[in-house]
Amino acid sequence: MEKLNLFNVKKDDLSEYENECFVQIKKDPEVYGLLLNNGFEDATIKKYIGSCHTFYDDYYKWKKIKTFDDVVNSGIRYIYTLKLKDGIISRERGIIPPYQEYIDYQSKYIYKDFDDSFDSVSLKNIDNKELISKLKKPLKEESWIYLYGAIRSGRTYCSIALINSSAKRGSSGLAFIDSATRFKELSDLFFNDKVGFNRMLDSLKNAYLLVIDGFGNEYINDIVRDSVVIPLLQYRASNKKMTIFTSDFSLNDLITLYAKRDKSGNNIREKQLANILHSMIKDEIYTGYTSLY
Repeated sequence: MEKLNLFNVKKDDLSEYENECFVQIKKDPEVYGLLLNNGFEDATIKKYIGSCHTFYDDYYKWKKIKTFDDVVNSGIRYIYTLKLKDGIISRERGIIPPYQEYIDYQSKYIYKDFDDSFDSVSLKNIDNKELISKLKKPLKEESWIYLYGAIRSGRTYCSIALINSSAKRGSSGLAFIDSATRFKELSDLFFNDKVGFNRMLDSLKNAYLLVIDGFGNEYINDIVRDSVVIPLLQYRASNKKMTIFTSDFSLNDLITLYAKRDKSGNNIREKQLANILHSMIKDEIYTGYTSLY
């Protein structure tokens, strides 16, 4: 392929190209209007035609970005406004709206242990109408929700839809935790970093809405039960903070998992946990024995 020799480009050819760029901008009401509103006029658009036409091209790249997936695929996260003031041209950077929406959504979560591909999941995406019907009562009564059933029976998907709905209503301070991962993290902090332990536990205690996903899958010992789970749930129950659980186990089986007698043969802690859960969970919801997803 023959290389273009820039030294052979005639001034008239360059002027013609610049004029074509100017005409293209002037015929476009959106970009032309933006430039006029930001201090440009025909003469200055022509004077800074390179910057103005680059803005024109960039503007229509930005318009194609509608979702966060588009942001990821394009790599474009920021936009700019081209301005002219006192003969000085400037670019004021901003965040492209789909990326701003993503940032705003993520900022509502203290912990978010589910993949970004589920960020748009809502209750309208749940096909199981019987499950939706069962949710109405605890949501109305503001009692805790306990979803149990087979793996991939829709329990986690449903809990994501519930917490996303809260986020879309403007709630913040939300926490969706994987019980095995986060309770182990707290257990490790208990021994190695008491300040970090108290900070993390307090953030979960005070979360506006807490989802404990896979409850019962965590490694259960005295520390997890007596220093994490019971204080966490006791505080949330006392302060009427909405809590949602998903589990492989029925509520009674879950309580049995946490049963551990002390040296005197008593199981007071098991009874304490049972009292908290039974007082706050009116009806456990079975999602089925068949995997749907």
